[in-house]
Amino acid sequence: MINNLKHPYWRVVIGFTLCPAVVVLFMMSSVMFLGLLFEQDLRDGWWETFGGLPVILAIASLTALYLFGVPAFLLSLLYALIKLRKSLQAYLITFIAGGSGAQIWTLLPVTTASIDEGLFRFPGTFFMGAVSSLVMAFVVLPKRFQKNLTKG
Repeated sequence: MINNLKHPYWRVVIGFTLCPAVVVLFMMSSVMFLGLLFEQDLRDGWWETFGGLPVILAIASLTALYLFGVPAFLLSLLYALIKLRKSLQAYLITFIAGGSGAQIWTLLPVTTASIDEGLFRFPGTFFMGAVSSLVMAFVVLPKRFQKNLTKG
């Protein structure tokens, strides 16, 4: 007997749509934290050193959603439509599609990024899209169907 669980469409769509914001949150928070920690004179106090960090992270995340939200949303709809579940095949699909979607989107004239900008060149953009999609697949995709083997 196969367990027919409903596919969590909204969780998949929202999770994968937020991939660009997750990348920026991780990158900016780690870079800013290390930069502030080693460059800032901590005698000024904690609030003066780290107080603006949440605002900067929020603005950077919204900018990432503005720039890369459309391809992330379209890919999330595709993942929900084909009902991906946790498996090696699904992880491979999300890795390649996420990286390719981010890279192709930077080549379209819709974005404000040019091909000569640092993070928008091939390895960086592909890697960020691919890794964030892979991590999100581990988090939001539902478990595979399990066969219940009962003796009887």
